Amino acid sequence: MADDGVLMSEIHSRSHVGTHADSPAHFIAEGATTFTIGVDRWMGDAWVARVPEATGPIEPGMLTLPPQPAHALLGAGVLIIENLNGLKAVGVGRCWFCAAPLLTGGGDGGFCRAFAAVPS
Repeated sequence: MADDGVLMSEIHSRSHVGTHADSPAHFIAEGATTFTIGVDRWMGDAWVARVPEATGPIEPGMLTLPPQPAHALLGAGVLIIENLNGLKAVGVGRCWFCAAPLLTGGGDGGFCRAFAAVPS
């Protein structure tokens, strides 16, 4: 502030740290990217699931899934947001959710500001 009159930060990071979105292109060749997925797809009805700490792939038995789950999530068009905080206030189950990723890099994913509203 003293030198330029503004506060400006510089960020150097990979796209899959902190709260972030995974696009299908992160795991699927020729999959959709954050550039090709419309912003409206990153908000709406969602399902919060608890995943125990794992060192390998997330398997269906590790999730508290909604009725009629899609087990190959990204391949079924289900978008994934990782490393969320404050989920105890939301709880497991249905909510309205928004987490549109920044459009950066190759579109494999991106940082998000995520928020949810629980049905009353």
